[in-house]
Amino acid sequence: MKWTSGLLRLTPYRLKMLGVLFALLVLVFITALSVFYARFDPEQVRMQLADALQTDGRTLSIGQISPAVFPRPGIKIDQISLSAPNASPDGDGPLFTLRRAEIRLAWLPLLQAQKVVHAIKLDGVRLNLRREADGRWNFADLLEQKTASSLVVKLDSLKLADLNATVDDRVFKREFSLSEGSMEASGMLGNAQLSLAGLLKSGEHQAAVVLESPLNVAEEQLTLDPFKLTATGLVAGLTDSRAELTGTVRVNLVSRQMTAENLQASLNSREPSVSLTARMPSADWSQGKAGFQAPSLDFNAALNNKGSSYSFSGQLKDISGNWQALAATELTGAMSWKAGEHTLTAQLKAPVTLSNWEIFRLTPVTVDTTLATPLLPRGQLKAAAKGELVANLARQQVTSKLNGQIDGQRFDFNARQDGFITPAHTVNLSLGKLDLNRYLAESTGNQVGLFYGQRKFDFDWMNALNLSGDLRIAELTAGRFAMQQIGAKLSMRPEKLLLEDVTALIYGGNLNGRLELTPGEQPKLVMFETLSGMRIRPLLRDLFDIDRLDGKGRLEATLTAEGQTFTQLRKSLNGTVRVGLTEGALMGVDMVEAIKRLPTELARLTDDPSKRTDFQSLSAQFNFSNGVARNHDLRLNSSLFSLQGHGKVDLVGNIIDYAMRVQPNILVFTNTKEMNVPLKITGALNAPTYALDFNALVKDKKTILEKQQVLKEQLSNQFNLFKTTP
Repeated sequence: MKWTSGLLRLTPYRLKMLGVLFALLVLVFITALSVFYARFDPEQVRMQLADALQTDGRTLSIGQISPAVFPRPGIKIDQISLSAPNASPDGDGPLFTLRRAEIRLAWLPLLQAQKVVHAIKLDGVRLNLRREADGRWNFADLLEQKTASSLVVKLDSLKLADLNATVDDRVFKREFSLSEGSMEASGMLGNAQLSLAGLLKSGEHQAAVVLESPLNVAEEQLTLDPFKLTATGLVAGLTDSRAELTGTVRVNLVSRQMTAENLQASLNSREPSVSLTARMPSADWSQGKAGFQAPSLDFNAALNNKGSSYSFSGQLKDISGNWQALAATELTGAMSWKAGEHTLTAQLKAPVTLSNWEIFRLTPVTVDTTLATPLLPRGQLKAAAKGELVANLARQQVTSKLNGQIDGQRFDFNARQDGFITPAHTVNLSLGKLDLNRYLAESTGNQVGLFYGQRKFDFDWMNALNLSGDLRIAELTAGRFAMQQIGAKLSMRPEKLLLEDVTALIYGGNLNGRLELTPGEQPKLVMFETLSGMRIRPLLRDLFDIDRLDGKGRLEATLTAEGQTFTQLRKSLNGTVRVGLTEGALMGVDMVEAIKRLPTELARLTDDPSKRTDFQSLSAQFNFSNGVARNHDLRLNSSLFSLQGHGKVDLVGNIIDYAMRVQPNILVFTNTKEMNVPLKITGALNAPTYALDFNALVKDKKTILEKQQVLKEQLSNQFNLFKTTP
C-alpha cells in the first residue's frame, strides 16, 4: 500500500524533474568519460610506470596499455616485466613478471582532474626474490624515495591471483617458494577483510598456507586484529600436521615499526603425535637500534612416538636482538622422557642465543636429571651437569658437551642428535666409577644378586632408541664382581643392543670381547669373551660364589642364552668355555695328604678351607647345554701328581658332580707302584665334598675276592706312600 501510495504521488511535473536529473547524471558520466579518454595517454602511463619502477641496472618491459571504464575508470596493462639489478641476458631471471594488471580510479576525484587509485587487481604474478649474504634484498632500490607522483593511492580493494614467488635467502641459507597464491583485501577504506592463500614449499616440506584477518588501514598504520595464519601438510618434517599462529599485529608504514600482542602459536600432528604451543604476550620490532624486543615466551611441547613420550615446557625471558641474532637472558625448562615404566626428567637453566634463525646455543647450561625405573629398586639415579647445548634447526641436529656427577661420581658426556622427530644419537660417555649394587636387587644368602634375580627384563625403553658411540668406565662393580678401565663401542637399536671391541682390566688380566642382546618375548644373549692373565679364584668367587680353584691364565668363552630373567638365562646357557691355568691350586683340600690318609679315611676326604693342592698347569673345555657344563678333558699337572677328570657343573641346580683320577709321580714317590686314585667331587658349588670313589676302584671286578684284592693293593700303595713323604 505504501509503495503504491508513493507512486500515485508522482505527478507529471515530478516525473519530468526526475528525468532531467537522470539526464544530467548521464551527461556528467559521459563528460567524465570523455575527459578521461581525452586525457588518457598510454605513453604517459608508460613513462610514469618507468619512473616508479625502473632504476639503474634494471630493464623494464611493458606491454599493451588500454583504458577501462566499468565499473570504474582505469587502465589495463598486459605483460609487465622488470629485471633483477644488473642482470645479464643469460643470468638471473626477472625480478617480477605480471601477466595482467588493472588499476581503477575513484569517480568523484576524477571529475576534479585528480587521479585517486581506488582498486588494484594483479593476475599472473611471478616474483624472484633474493637476499644477498650482506643482507641486502634485490628489490631494496625500489623502496628508495622516488619523485612525487600525481597519483594518490587510497585503496579500497587489492586482489592478486595466480601468485607464484621464489625466495633465495643467502643470509639464512634457505630457499622456499609460494605457488598457486592469491590475496584479497576488500573494504580497506572502512572495516576491511584480508585473506591470503597459497602452497608454501621449502625443500621436502610443503604446506597449504592461509591467512585471514580483519584489516584496518589508517593514515600510516596497518592493523591486523586478530589475524589467523594456518599451515597444513608437511610442516617441520611432520606429515598430516597443522600449524597455527594468532594474535594482533600493527605495522607503521612510515617508521617501519611493528608491534604485536598476544601472539600464540601451535603445531599438531597425528603420526607421530606431536603437540606444541607457545605464547608471547607482546613484541616490538623496528629497523633501528632497538631491533626486536619481547618480555617473555612460554612454551609447551609433547611427542609420542614408538611407545615413548617426550615433553618439554619452559620460558624464555627478556628476548632482544634483530633478524640475524636474538638472545634471551634466561631459559628455564623441564624435560621428561617416558618409555613404559621408565622415566627420565631434566631441569635446564641457561642463557640462550639464536643466530640466523637457525642456531640455538645454550651456554653455560646447567642440567639436573633424575632417572626413575623399576630396574633401580633401591632408588633413583641422579645426575647434575654443566656445559653447552647447541641446536641447528636447519639440520635438525643437537650437540652437547656436558660434565658433572652421576650419583656422586664424575662423568664427561659428548653427544650429537640427528633428527627431532625420530632422533639418532651418537654419544661418548666417560664415567669415573659405576657401582651397580646401588641400583640392583638385593642378593640372597651367598649368591650374587646380579646373576640370581627373578625380576623380568624390561626392554621397552629400547623401542625409542637409535644410539651409537663409545663408552668408558674407570671402574665398574656389580655384586662382588669388579672391572677397571672398561671400554666399548656401543650400538643400541630397538631390535638389538651391541657392545663391540669390549676391553677391560679384570682380576689382574685383560678382557676382550663382544656382547649382543636381542630383545623380544624371549630375549637372547650372545657373548664372545677372551680373558688373558687373570686370576681365576677371585673371578669365580665374585661371579658364582665358587672358591675352590686358583690360578692365573686364559679363558675363552662363546656362550648364548635366552630368557626373561637372569635365572632363565642361566637355565638356557649354551656354548663352550676353554680354561688354561698356570701356577694354580685346588682350594680346600691337600690332595697329597688326602691320598696318604686314605687308609684311615676311606669314605670322606677332609674339607679344610686353609688347605690347598698346588699345580703347575690346568686345562679343560666345558660344553654348556641348558645351564649345565660338561667336561671330558680336564688335565691337571703337578710336580707330585697328575690328575684327569670329567663331569658336570650344574649352574641351574648350583651343584657339581665330578670324577677324577689322581696319579702320584713315581719319580718322587719311589717306593710306590704305579697307581690311580679315583676321587669324587659332589655337592653344592660353594661347599663341595671330596671323597674316594670306591665304585671306580672296583668297577671292572666281578667277584668279592677280586674287589678285595684291588682294595688291598691300593691300600698297600697308600701305606708305602705314607712312608715316603717327599
